[in-house]
Amino acid sequence: MKMTNTAAALCATALVATSTAFADTGTLRFAGANDRIESLSKARSNEDLVNVNRERVQYSWVLDQDAQLRQQNFEASSRGFQFTVTGEELTRGVALVTDAPGAALHISPARDAARLSEQSLQLTASDGTRHTAATGLRRAVDGATLRAYGIPFESSSLAFELAPVVGAGRLTLQSLQPLSGDDRYVVQVMDRNSTLALTLSAARAVFLENGILRARAALTNNKSTSAMVIAESYLASPEGQRIPVTFDAQGDKVTLNHKLPAAGSVGALWDLHVVAREAGSGVMRNVKTSFAIARPTARFAGNFRSYDVPAAGIGVSFGIEVSDAGRYEVRAVLLGSDQSGALRPAVMASSAAWFQPGTSTIELRFDADKLAATGLTAPFAMIDLQLLDQSRVVALQSLPSRQSLHLGQGAN
Repeated sequence: MKMTNTAAALCATALVATSTAFADTGTLRFAGANDRIESLSKARSNEDLVNVNRERVQYSWVLDQDAQLRQQNFEASSRGFQFTVTGEELTRGVALVTDAPGAALHISPARDAARLSEQSLQLTASDGTRHTAATGLRRAVDGATLRAYGIPFESSSLAFELAPVVGAGRLTLQSLQPLSGDDRYVVQVMDRNSTLALTLSAARAVFLENGILRARAALTNNKSTSAMVIAESYLASPEGQRIPVTFDAQGDKVTLNHKLPAAGSVGALWDLHVVAREAGSGVMRNVKTSFAIARPTARFAGNFRSYDVPAAGIGVSFGIEVSDAGRYEVRAVLLGSDQSGALRPAVMASSAAWFQPGTSTIELRFDADKLAATGLTAPFAMIDLQLLDQSRVVALQSLPSRQSLHLGQGAN
């Protein structure tokens, strides 16, 4: 990763600092709504903590100078879709649209539903050609293929691959075996030879309670954006409650900004589901991504101080405010200047300790021997600053990688 000092200075909007050569002080500024914590949650005394280690730990390690440091993106992608039908609907015939030949189908009966046989199924193509197990369902798909798509394989399920003669496009799936209207079947289509994919990306894996869930959906075909219609979008709570959400479409950008409720139990996962179809072709895709909702148990107090530690390296201390006792960690990446003046990844540091409620400080130490091993020198910059609650396994607060703090080079 190359970054000139001029470019780095332009993106250093996270901090306002006054500096005198490794004796810097300043104020953190969080630009994004999900980076700011307006208030901390009330303390809880009956919470089960994952990590109760009281030992103070500090360490740092050398990074690859050619590494591409990018902000992590939590993204799910799908080239398939699924739907639930009744036995009566399957007897009459249900429509599905594939984008490419050779799709795989998985039909799973709900509990107590009649079991299907491959010989009882029929596929009718858009031209009226009918295909049976002998002509259209070329072979069963093995469990490994299904599990690669995240689909558990059960003995009562049917899994098969459509033969090339079936082609692609609009198909009608029908059971020649009469089925009850009370029975339910889940039909999953893995359009594995298609390049049409629905992606769903969230800003992070953990959001803070009463904060904003920000996500983006996109339908792409060979990296080109395809127009889509969202048929359904909702949140599924850890308790199974379904909460409808609405995406906003502005040109190619399909985004979600949804206010979240209070956090539940530690580590409980929510799911965001999106069902969409390509405009024109009608090909369906559905995708989901998971995230947790956490309580804001600590935050950066807003102040920092950096300093040269003789024969030890560079130290940076941060004020933190804590509402719940626990083990908290701060980590960041230090960039150093090469001979051309470009900033490159040098050292990553982490510091963790147990804190009681109140205001405290935590220090990051970029060790001198690690810095010397990189061959990089001042001026330095620090990026990817994060505050984590190790006791509850939550990333609480961060400055995105595009923002930086300059050290040891005068006022910013």
